[in-house]
Amino acid sequence: NTPLYHDGHLYIVSGYGTGGQMLKLNADGTGVEQVWAQSTLDSQMGSAVLIDGYLYGSGQKNRGWHCVSWETGEVTHTAKALGNKGNIIYADGMAYCYGEKGEVGLVKLSSDAFEVVSSFKVEKGSAQHWAHLVIRDGRLYVRHGEALMVYDIAAE
Repeated sequence: NTPLYHDGHLYIVSGYGTGGQMLKLNADGTGVEQVWAQSTLDSQMGSAVLIDGYLYGSGQKNRGWHCVSWETGEVTHTAKALGNKGNIIYADGMAYCYGEKGEVGLVKLSSDAFEVVSSFKVEKGSAQHWAHLVIRDGRLYVRHGEALMVYDIAAE
């Protein structure tokens, strides 16, 4: 998973019940101090996004889509949706989540809700639904095995 950096702090996360931890970098960047750790958001793939002071991502062992306070590490809510595990990206005020069972959801995030606005099932391709979503120039790219689908998500 890709670490997240914001305001002198680094968030790292791993699956298999390990969870995430917030580290504070010292002034010269040569060391860190742990601020908090939690095991609920234990993303195996797809990492997390930071939106308005909250981390959002899915758990691997702790199935569900979790919201965690950036400041405290407190889990503010967990939603059961979209296969309860997958990857997440964020663009234009909305999250795009690709669940391990092949469902892609457009999601409105807040510190107390995970609202699936719309979703669709990826029908083409084969094997696991583990590829990361990509957004570029108003297009959502979804890979499943050897199939690549492109969706126009630009506002008209």
